[in-house]
Amino acid sequence: MGKLDTTYNVVPGLEFLADNPEFLTEKIETLSDKCKAIYIPRAYIPKLLDFGIEHPDDERYPELLKVLGDVFEQSDDSARHADGQPISIRSVDPDNVDPLKLPHYDQRKHEYQAVSLAHQLQKEEEQVAILTDDNGLRALAASAHIPVIREKRQTYTGRRAITISQKNDCDIDYENGIAMDNDKWQHMFPHEPALQPNEFIVFTQESSGKRHVMRYDTVAHRLTPCHARRHRPAIISEISPRNIGQTILIEALLAPVKDIPIVIVQGDFGTGKTFLTTAIAYAGVESQQYDQIVICPRDSRLGDDIGAVPGDTSEKTATKAHSVIDNLREVLRITRQKSSISLDKLTEQYLEQHCSLTPLVQIGGRSLTRSFIICDEFQDMSRQQARAVMTRIGEGSKLVVMGDLSQINNPHLTPTSCGLAYAIKRLAGKPEIAFVNLTTDEIIRSPAATALAKYL
Repeated sequence: MGKLDTTYNVVPGLEFLADNPEFLTEKIETLSDKCKAIYIPRAYIPKLLDFGIEHPDDERYPELLKVLGDVFEQSDDSARHADGQPISIRSVDPDNVDPLKLPHYDQRKHEYQAVSLAHQLQKEEEQVAILTDDNGLRALAASAHIPVIREKRQTYTGRRAITISQKNDCDIDYENGIAMDNDKWQHMFPHEPALQPNEFIVFTQESSGKRHVMRYDTVAHRLTPCHARRHRPAIISEISPRNIGQTILIEALLAPVKDIPIVIVQGDFGTGKTFLTTAIAYAGVESQQYDQIVICPRDSRLGDDIGAVPGDTSEKTATKAHSVIDNLREVLRITRQKSSISLDKLTEQYLEQHCSLTPLVQIGGRSLTRSFIICDEFQDMSRQQARAVMTRIGEGSKLVVMGDLSQINNPHLTPTSCGLAYAIKRLAGKPEIAFVNLTTDEIIRSPAATALAKYL
């Protein structure tokens, strides 16, 4: 694959522009100050305009449509800036030339349009790179010896660790919390970035090494202490967090719906994300905070058939929701040890009485009220599926989406294009969202599981 040694031009993939409409209207963090121009195959423009019309409620689209309309109608340079450097946007009709001499080359396909345009620029002795997360386009570009660049990955983790000196230690009430805004925060910690809504801060006292976890509440303008062990409902009193990450997760799950209606959880296998979420959902139904647990498994994809599995909808969906059902069984074992009913029967009865197993194909158009909604394996959903699920949340409901960006089983998705990455990028750091990132060091299954997570 070629290298970029000097200033260069960029040809973005169609799927990248469709998934990132702000790319043409905001500062481009992906590109260095060596980027000269963005070249867009002219055939992209109508498709992107149609895509914008399909999503008119998205606040980013009006400006995007104006930029695309100007490029489409005027066909000349449109000046803009990124990192202080001028970058022009140019729409071009690429030559109908197949640089790879492929037997099934089709100039109408957007992958070929991007590669053909980049190849054309190379023939004109221009440095060029293709910007894409699509594996197919990346492979074509590699075959044509065209460099590929990718969007920068999400860096916000939902929490940060701070070692606090004796100077500032006396200013923070770890037990009751402290009034805080970003002006005061910057005064106390001038070298730290601004606080994000619902960000969790892990303070380590320099003198004693003791750790305290607090959450930044932007509504109350306070750092509030996380007392996950103290605030657990009595029915799950035997279920305790085993590390800082689990303390943060329980705090986010137990937070009132009016404060945090949506929780996004990213973490390696074995970190306890599904078990703790199921336990809190169970406690919420038992305390009548929620009417039901809605389980939305990954393999029942929006617009797809449930499959040729025997049984009704719930029975078919149950075959694809084993991770949540198995954890519900374990929660019932811990909390109802004296029951005379067998554990399998007890789990079956609870699922029937208090749970709704809902495939994505049936969730469209619904508004789920007073429900605890669990969507596991969210990394295997597309961005469109993620949007469809996350807009179903109704009054009094809490939605928890979980996944692991290192365990994508859908060959059409990548760690930057999947539904989980989309949710993190669009929602992490928003006032209604808590983003919890569980690390490999917080795996609790066994030392072997921890080692495997690092190796794999």
